[in-house]
Parts: sequence; structure tokens; C-alpha cells
Amino acid sequence: MYKRYIPLFWKFTIGITLAVLMFTIITIPIVWNSLSNSLERELKNRIIFIANSIAQKSSSNILYNQISELNNLVEESQKMDDEIAYIFILDSKNNVIAHSFDNGFPIELLKVNSLNNDSLNVVKIKSKDKNEYILDIATPVIEKNIGIIRVGLYEKQIQTDVNKIYITLVIIIVLFLIISIFIAFLYSYLITVPIKFISEISQNINFDNIQSCFENKKKLEKSRAYKLRRLFFASDEIDILYNKFINMIERIAKTHEELQATHRNMLNAEKLSSIGVISSGIAHEINNPIIGLQNCIKRISHNPNDIKQNLKYFDLMNESIDNISKVATSLLNFSRKQEFKLLRMNIKIALENSLQLAAYHLERNFISIKNNIPNEIPLIYGSRNHIEQVLLNLIINSVDAIVEKKKDNSKYYGEIIFNCKSDNNYMYLSIDDNGIGIKQENLDNIFEPFFTTKEIGHGTGLGLSISQNIINEHNGKIKIESIYLQGTTITLILPIENI
Repeated sequence: MYKRYIPLFWKFTIGITLAVLMFTIITIPIVWNSLSNSLERELKNRIIFIANSIAQKSSSNILYNQISELNNLVEESQKMDDEIAYIFILDSKNNVIAHSFDNGFPIELLKVNSLNNDSLNVVKIKSKDKNEYILDIATPVIEKNIGIIRVGLYEKQIQTDVNKIYITLVIIIVLFLIISIFIAFLYSYLITVPIKFISEISQNINFDNIQSCFENKKKLEKSRAYKLRRLFFASDEIDILYNKFINMIERIAKTHEELQATHRNMLNAEKLSSIGVISSGIAHEINNPIIGLQNCIKRISHNPNDIKQNLKYFDLMNESIDNISKVATSLLNFSRKQEFKLLRMNIKIALENSLQLAAYHLERNFISIKNNIPNEIPLIYGSRNHIEQVLLNLIINSVDAIVEKKKDNSKYYGEIIFNCKSDNNYMYLSIDDNGIGIKQENLDNIFEPFFTTKEIGHGTGLGLSISQNIINEHNGKIKIESIYLQGTTITLILPIENI
């Protein structure tokens, strides 16, 4: 099942941000309720203080029924605080004896609040004219039988204070979230620096760019982010993972170098083995022209004045020297250690050089060659020396397979056929022989190193394994089809363009 990929950096950032956001969402109502309740308590204490102050000052005036003094007290008390909505005083019979209303006393106010078990009581009512809430208090004057003080205090101030606190709280929360997101972003970035490096290297690493891993490591450890991480964070599991990963890459690089050295040694060993197989043929190819040269020299020395005859022998001598030079050059090119470098090359020329090295081996075993490769073929990108080694290995294998089949029939006619075709991307070179073939149970193992069906002392078992590695390094493929007792077809698939 496909799962969406989210980098660890964003998981950390989103996770920390969500945690901070949830904490903020939970905290806001608690802080808000706490502040609102605190302001309401403050307002309640304030109105109680005002009411008790008026009650103390008005007690004697109520006892002596000094109405004018009570009205003056009510008027002065209201002027002291703009938030006071009204003040009125009741006698022991609940009759209004003084009030602060200009347009007459509203009788309905008498019913909205009363003493609670002869003690003060505070209620919240809604003002009809200003459409706002008023905190109303009823408090006794010394004792209930003397009188009651009623004071109303507007809540608009507390609401204003609450709104200011709300705006301030919102600003603080927004700033807190911004700072928290920035810290989460920075924290996530610093903590995931090594993990991001490991992820990028793991996705792109291969044997061609393994050295670039160490260059990127040096750049990372010189970066400001990595230095900040080392400064603010103690070593943890991520650092252990990072160090283990670097050690693993170093071991892989070292192992790769050792494998390359081993591969080069195996390549040279197989090349020497091939030279050993064709050495008798090379000696024959060189020895025959030398014998011809000796004969020409003897004939010229017997009759040095016969210019016409000597010119003929000179031509034969030049031809023999050219043949020796070609064999020596082919052997030298084949045996020389060359760097693996892909260049445009003609595979037909490589095949002809390989056939020249194996010529005596083919002639001695009476094996005919059919080279059906046309002269005009697309060039491929390849390492000529390595391609020639592959072709020589395959030719020698075909010769050995035909020789093996001839053991049962000495007059058997051996044949190796070369064909070539291409499309827009690849060239297909096939090598068909009518040798002994390969048993079906051995087909899956023929590319394994040191696997061979030949007798002990004949072959190293590395030829096909090395050939496959060489073709793989050319970004190509090698395929084998074989029927036991009938023959084998080997197809080399090589890219025309440099992949």
C-alpha cells in the first residue's frame, strides 16, 4: 500500500507546533476564565466597599430621618465614581427615602434584589436604557430594621478591561505561536541534519560516487547548522547512527577498492590464461613467416644478381614481416593493461583482432568461421581492449566445445558464425557454434566464478564470469542459449550511445 512520504524534519516541526497549539488552546479558556472571574471579584469587592461606606455614613441620618442629608450623601457618593449607575436608600419598611434618579424612582428596582438572610446580596441586572449589565448590591444599615442601601455599578469598565486583556492575550498568544514555530523549525532542522545527510547519501550512493560521500561529509561538518547542533545538543542516538553510517561507508569504500583490485587481478589472470591457450598458435603464426623469410634470404644469397627474382622475394619478405607485425601488435594490445574507458569503437575490428589471435587455434581444429557482420555498422561506446578479451574468451569457449564434440566424431565439421544487428539503442552481436552445448542444469551456474565443466587443468572457470562483469560495466547484457549436443548461441547486447 502506498504511503505518503513526509520528511522527518517536517514531522518534527508539525508535531512540536501541534503540541504547542494544543497547549495554547487548552490554556486560553483557563486563563480567560481566571482573568474574568478575578475582574468580577474585584468589581464585586468594589461595590461592596462603596455600599458599606454609604451604610456607615447614613446610619445616623436614617435614625433621625434627615432626608436632605441622605440625598446629599447619595449625590456626593455618585459623583465620586462615574461607574455608579444609581444609589437609593430604603427605610425599615422598604420605603425609598433617598435616591439618585433624576426622572423619578423606578419601582421595579425594589423587586430585583433584597437581603439574603439579613446580610448583603449581589445580583446582576440588565439596564433598560443603556442596554448593559449592572451589578446591584443590597446591604443592611447596621441592622435590617434600620434600613437598606442599594447601589448599582455599571459593568462596562470591567468589560473594557476584559476586552483589553483579551486583545493583549491574543497578541501574546500569536507572538508565542510564532516564536514556538520558529523554535520548532530550528530545533527540527538541527536535530535532523545528520539524518537528512544519511537519507540523501543512501538514496544516491553507488560505487561511482562513493568518494563524493566523504566530500559531502566534510561540507556538512563545516556547515553552520552542524556546528550549532554540536553546540546546543549533547551527543545522542542520532550522532551514534551518523558515526556508524560514516564508518559503514568507509568500510564499503575500502571493500570496493579491494574488490576492484581483486577484479583486476582476476582479469589479468584470465587474460594470461587466454594467452597461454593461444600461445602455441601465436608461435606458429610468427614461426611460419620467419621460415619464409629464411627461405627468401637463402634464394637471394644464391643468386644476388637476379633483380627480377629478388624483387619478388622482397615482396614476400615484406608480406611476412607485416604478418609478424600484425600478430605481435595484436598480442601486445591484448596483453597490455589498459584503463577502463568508454570510447566510440567498431566492434567488427575488435572481433577481427580476436580472431587473428585465435587463428591457429581455429585452423588446427579445422573450425570454419563465418563472419556475417557488415562493414557499415553503428559504432558503440566501449573499452576496446576489454571487448577483445570478452570476444577471445567466447571464441576459445566455442573452440573447446567443438573439440569436445569431435571426441565422438573426429570428422565432425566445426563452425562458428558471427551475426550482428542493431536498433536505435543497442547492438546485438551473436556468436553461434555447433559444439557440445551446455547441459540444462549447468546454465544457471555458468556465470559463477570458478565454475567450469572442463577437465582439471583446462580453464580457470573465470572466463564467463569476467566477461559478464565487463559487459555489465558497458551497461550491456550477455545472454546464453544452449541445447546440449547441438550447440550454443551467445548474444552480446551493447548500447550504441554512452549511457
